[in-house]
This record gives sequence, C-alpha cells and structure tokens, in this order.
Amino acid sequence: MAHISAAIDSTRQQWGEAGVWHCGGGSTSGRALHDAVVRVSGALTARLGCRIGDRVGLLGLNTPEYQAAVLAAADAGAIVCPLNWRWSPAELAAALALVAPALVFVDTPCLALLQSVADGQHGCPRFTTVLLTPIDAVVWPAAETLGQQACFVSSCCLADLLTSPQQEQEHASGSGAVAAAAPTSQLQLLQPPDGAALICFTSGTTSAPKGAVLTHAALLHQSMAKLAVVGYCRGDTYLHVAPLCHIGGLSSALAALLAGAQQVFMPRYSAAEAVRLVSHHRVTALIAVPTMMEDMVAHLAAGAGQTDNRAQQRHGTATGSGCLPSVLRVLVGGGGMRPRLVPMSSNGGDAVGQGGACVGVPAPGVQVVIAVGGAPETGGSGRGSSCLVGGEAGPAVVGEVLTRGPHVMSRYWADPEQTQQALLPSGWLRTGDLGWLDTQGRLWLLGRAKDTVKSGGENVHAAEVEAALESHPAVAAAAVVGLPHKRLGEVSKGSH
Repeated sequence: MAHISAAIDSTRQQWGEAGVWHCGGGSTSGRALHDAVVRVSGALTARLGCRIGDRVGLLGLNTPEYQAAVLAAADAGAIVCPLNWRWSPAELAAALALVAPALVFVDTPCLALLQSVADGQHGCPRFTTVLLTPIDAVVWPAAETLGQQACFVSSCCLADLLTSPQQEQEHASGSGAVAAAAPTSQLQLLQPPDGAALICFTSGTTSAPKGAVLTHAALLHQSMAKLAVVGYCRGDTYLHVAPLCHIGGLSSALAALLAGAQQVFMPRYSAAEAVRLVSHHRVTALIAVPTMMEDMVAHLAAGAGQTDNRAQQRHGTATGSGCLPSVLRVLVGGGGMRPRLVPMSSNGGDAVGQGGACVGVPAPGVQVVIAVGGAPETGGSGRGSSCLVGGEAGPAVVGEVLTRGPHVMSRYWADPEQTQQALLPSGWLRTGDLGWLDTQGRLWLLGRAKDTVKSGGENVHAAEVEAALESHPAVAAAAVVGLPHKRLGEVSKGSH
C-alpha cells in the first residue's frame, strides 16, 4: 500500500456495519465510510472534472466528513490543501492565490471566512465550492446557503456527491431526501507513491505562506513512524484534539486509520470537552500541542474531570518543544517541525531536568544531525565552517537541526528559491530549529535559530531566558527579544 486513501479498504473489512468514527453523539460505520470516500472520489472526477494534480482545498473543523473529503480528494489524484480556519482573511487569500485550487470543501462554521475572500477583490482564483454536510445527511441544505460569490464557479454540497445523477434529478423534482446510491466498489488510487498528496502551509519565519509538498510515500512514512513509536492498534480509540488542518493532526489521523482504531472527532478543542470525551468514549490515544496538554492536566488537577479515566490514556503525544516538566512527567513527549518532518522523534525516557526540551530519539528511518556554523553543503562532514555532529560527539554541541529521510517534504509549492534554501543537494532539510544531541542520541530543542540573541560575542537562546523567567512563581509567561546595544551588539529584553 503506497497511497494514503488505501487504508479505508481495511476499515470496511475490519469494521463492516459497526461504528468506527464518532462525532456529536453519532457514529459512522466502516462500510459507510468506505462507500462515501469511493462515491465522492468518483463524483470529483466524473462530475466535477477533477484531474490528477489539481489542488483541492479544505476549510473546516475536525469532523468525519472533513477526513472523508481528504481521503476522497487524494483517491481522485488531487493534491489536498488543508486551509487553517484560524487564519485571517488576508492569510487565507494568500494561500488560495498560491495553490489556485480547482475546488474547495468548506463546512458551515467556516463558510463566512471563505465568503469574505471570494468576492473577487482579494486576488483569489475561481473555484468550485462543496459544502461539507454530514456523511449520513438525509436532507439537502438550501441551495442559497453557499451564497453567490465572484470566485465561486459553482456550488454544491457533499450530499450531492454521495448520490447518483438520477437521484439528483429525483431530488430536484421535489423528494427533498438523499437516498443511498449504489456504491462503486473500488477506490481509484490515481497517484503513484512519489506523487504529491498534500500541501501543508507554514509561514515559517516570514509572513508569506509557504506550501510544503508531501508525497503519498512521505505522508505514509510519517504515519507509519507514529505507529512504530506510539503503537496504535485496533483496540485503541483516538481522539482528534489536534486540528486536521495541521500535519500533526492529519498524519496521526492516518496512523489511526492504518491501525484500524476507532476515531472520535471534536470539532473545536476545549479542555473540558476533551476530558469528557476521554471518559465517554474510553479514549486511549490523542495528539496535542503542549498548551492543550497543560490545559487538560490542569482541568483534571482542579477536579473538574474524572481523574480515574486518565489511566485509560495509553498514548498521549505532545508536538512541539514547549511542554512543561510537570506535563512531560505525565504524558509522552514528541516533536518535529511543522509541517516538514513530523514525527521526527519520540520520547526516549526520563528527559526532564536538563537544558532545553527533549523530544527523544529519531523515529525509525529518520536521520537527524546538528549543523554547526551554518548549513553543510554535503551529506558528509560539511565544508568550510559547517560541520555535522552526531550523538557520539557528546552533549552541548548546539547548532541547527537537520533531518533526512523518506518523511521529508519534496519541495515548496511554486517556490524554487525557498526550496533551494531549505533542501540541500544531499537530501538534508534545514529545520531552522536550534538543538543538540546527547550521548544517547536524544534530540534537545532550544528554539528557533532566528530566536538567538548575539550579545558580546555569545549566543543567548531566547527560549532558555524565557524558561528562567517562567521558573519564578510570579511569572505566568515570558517573551524575550533582542534589542540593539552599542557595545554588545544586542541584549536580551524580557517581557512577562
């Protein structure tokens, strides 16, 4: 299997008529999910003219229909482009202009944001719009729900794509209901393993959005690495806490799909709702950013949740480098630069109490090295002032974290200059993160390379100063920046 949509076949085989995806008190069976993906994929190609390599945007919250649309678009050979519903209109318009989608799936909560940039005044291309209605919807929403926008070539809803043309005619004649169409039995799987599957957006250290392209093989490797590290299985129940518009949430969802695990969708995150769902569905696995983890732990500590259900949590992964020590002691830590190399590492044991934040040892098939003095030009020892050091070099050798392997992005979409800067000829990807490797091969992150203040010839890492300030009981949060200084060049300035 070398296509991200292929796993839906095993979901049908393993779960049949039993519910496997759960959201808002309802459940969708494995067979219904498979049939929905197949029908929507077929409708995209046969009725909406979707071609291999077309970009398909998705703007929505965490729902079963969102994930089904991801799999259907990928099955049809399209490149999936998750759009962040937290973006400003300007950010959304820039992303749409960059990838020029042929079609955009959007749900009702996010429709106003899409409409705000589709008026023909924001430089957006024209595209077909599909409203993400529930997979098991039995009534079409009113046609005017999507509205008339200059950038909308045409509009329909997901229920339209789940029916045959004959059923559409019957609906138009006044039936008002969506009957089950006779399902096509097979997936299309129109992209090869090295074909583009996903464009993940990141602004990185600039304000302009960049689209990191991941192939089917790369995305599958990321998901398989999660399986190897975290160990999801068919007996697990995975809770969607991380947004599906982020690579961490999407690759973890695919990992859960590959494992045959049940999935619980929470459209919007709240600590109270997350704890409730863990209890109600006996959730055993989730992935979240450190702030979410901290909120859930605090919610439990305050007695607002049922603390006895915490023991059910077999796999809890925190993405990023900012987990508090108290949270790290409770939950498994994991890290990686979004969106290009997650999951890069896994927690290697007791890693609390040393400098920086430990994100563990590299996942299977993932190479990690430290570049000192600049980016190396080759895959060997580097040239000039650049060099590569591995775990055997010992701790405290700080430099830029580089990674290489099948998990790495193939390029930035329509941006060869940024691609050349980030991807070295030898295959190493510059992450822009500062870190070091200890003698056990564990990676410790110190923050972004651009967050280093050069004061009096010394490199002062903003993250370390922030951690020192936040260790004071009177400081809840701190931020450190570098300010110009006549004698020292720069000095650190903190705010809390």
